[in-house]
Amino acid sequence: MWLKPIFSEGSIHDRDSNLTTLEGALEPSMTRQLIETAWNQHRTNDWPRFTNSNQGQLMTLDTVISGCVVFYLESPDGLDRQRVGIVQDCLNDLDDLTGELDVDSQAYFLRLRRLGEMLLATAPHE
Repeated sequence: MWLKPIFSEGSIHDRDSNLTTLEGALEPSMTRQLIETAWNQHRTNDWPRFTNSNQGQLMTLDTVISGCVVFYLESPDGLDRQRVGIVQDCLNDLDDLTGELDVDSQAYFLRLRRLGEMLLATAPHE
């Protein structure tokens, strides 16, 4: 289900990403299964090898988004407002910090970004 990434203007995005529409059309149990599948795929990848002054911040973002994924998968209620805001902030930070990474490292963070987008797509719209 991964889409071809576009790397532009110092951030990571993908061309056809509209997860709110995509995920919103699915049953909640299917959405949870998609997130669990994406999470399991992400977990099988090793931390990318790179040298960058932002490596510590990127590790923190990985840890925080991963924690929100685990919380979502273990909670019948999904993410609360606070965690939704945290994930959104993390995605914004990812965009700011990944532009100078090599393509292989960016692929790791694109998967992480997609996980965050999938979580946000499950949040109730107010």
